[in-house]
Parts: sequence; C-alpha cells; structure tokens
Amino acid sequence: MSLDVLELHDFYRTAAGEMARRFIVAGLRQFWPRLPGKVVAGLGYPLPYLEDIGGDAARMMALMPARQGCLRWSAGGRNRALLVDENRLPLPGQCIDRLLLAHALENAADPPAALAECRRVLAENGRMLVIAAARRGFWARGDATPFGAGRPYSLNQLSWLLRDNGFRLRRVRRALYAPPGDSRMLAHFSPLLEKLGSRWVPGWGGVIIAEAEKDRRAAAPLALRRSRPRILALPRPAFARTARP
Repeated sequence: MSLDVLELHDFYRTAAGEMARRFIVAGLRQFWPRLPGKVVAGLGYPLPYLEDIGGDAARMMALMPARQGCLRWSAGGRNRALLVDENRLPLPGQCIDRLLLAHALENAADPPAALAECRRVLAENGRMLVIAAARRGFWARGDATPFGAGRPYSLNQLSWLLRDNGFRLRRVRRALYAPPGDSRMLAHFSPLLEKLGSRWVPGWGGVIIAEAEKDRRAAAPLALRRSRPRILALPRPAFARTARP
C-alpha cells in the first residue's frame, strides 16, 4: 500500500505527527548533527526531516515517488521537490553526500531496485539514513499513522536487505516508544516514555533509524544481478517413440 502525499502531509500536522517528527529528528541528529557543504537528498516523504537536519547543507532536494505524488517544497525560496521514478532517479552517479529515506522502503514496489538506485547516486564516501517502521513497535500495528502502512521491518530484515543490495550497516537507533495518539496526556508524558523506553526496552521503538554506507567488498546488488539476462544451455528435446500397432 502506497500512501498519497496529501495523507502524509496531513498526518504531520496532527499531534501524533508532530510527536513522531520531534523524536525521529532527535534520533537523526545523533548521526548527522551538522552537514556543512554537503549535498543532501531525501527519498520518499522526507519533508518533515530535511530542514531540521540539513539547514547548513550546500544543497538539498526531496525526491518523491510518482505513486505517492509530490508537493512543492521551497528551501531557500526555490522549489526543491522532484516527482521521480524511485527505480530510475534523474540524477548522475555519485552526486549525493547524504541520502535520507523516509516512508520509502516500506512503500516501495521493488525495494532492491530502489536501493540499487540509491547506491548508484550515493558518493563513494557518502552515508544513507533509513527510517523504517519497526515490526515489533506500536506504530506498525494500526493504520492510523503512515508507519502502519506498507511493509514494516525487523532489524535483521532491514540489515539483510541492505547487505544484499550493496550496503553495510554502520549504526542503529530506535525512536517512538510512546504509542500513537493525539491526547494531551500522551503528549505530556511522551518525552518520559521515550527516555524510559530507549533505556529499558530498546527493541520496542516504533521506528528503526539505520545508517549505512556502500560496501565496497560486496558483489553487484541483487537488483542489478536480477536484471541481467541469463543464457541457459538446454538439452535437445527428446521425443518418445510409440510402438506401431
């Protein structure tokens, strides 16, 4: 299931959406506190996070899949949002220093193909951050938020997916320990729940935030290997003889 861009936009205007944005941004800043001079891109629906982590970047852009739709995003007065085919990004190779995936892998029609494109456009010393709904978390268990749509991941599943497509996992954090909701009481206690959850039940966060880099020792990504035609040597057909009456 792929969410419409307006559904994603409207969610982040709710109390639950603001809570999710605040705690996820805090996690992202643990990896990328500053990005001076970097070329930063986000794939999926990265708008709630890009400005918070890329304010000092040299350039920023948001790449939004065609199945989802695109909203205009002005960063520095110019539109920096592009409607793209996630499997054929309109970018030259190795042009992105930092790549953020938000609401991307869960909703991708072909995750290996999308990751192959991410690997192609990422610089050799670049980094990629993946925000993915966690299979065990509260946020993936209902359809009231975008984190309940699409395909949630366990940490092992996400690690295997990245490994099979030419990436090496570097560091992992989790966020969103408070359950989703719009009540004032939940908003009041959510910082405490986030602190206690990260300390005592770290595996129960609603999202996984994983930093990855290109694995130079890896073979060709799975998506590229699948796209290559295979020529099989087949035996000559043999026909059974029937006895004459």
